[in-house]
Amino acid sequence: MRRLTEEINKARDITEKATKAQELKDKADMLLSCREYEGETWSCKNCHRIASIKKSASEVIIQVSKGEIASGLKTLSSLINRLASS
Repeated sequence: MRRLTEEINKARDITEKATKAQELKDKADMLLSCREYEGETWSCKNCHRIASIKKSASEVIIQVSKGEIASGLKTLSSLINRLASS
């Protein structure tokens, strides 16, 4: 996930960013559906929290790349509120 995040940050155009964002979203979804998830352990909680944040950030990039600016801003606002309350 770190590598994909770096690639998104380095990408020069929105198409490349969106492609990498979709890859990151797919990886986050994989982690969020982990069969070995144990909600009581710190490492699992932390992994889920990070994966959830990465997924939301990826969704913002994907939405904006499709011209869905309002949806992207709504997703971003939701992400910021979630981070502020945790």
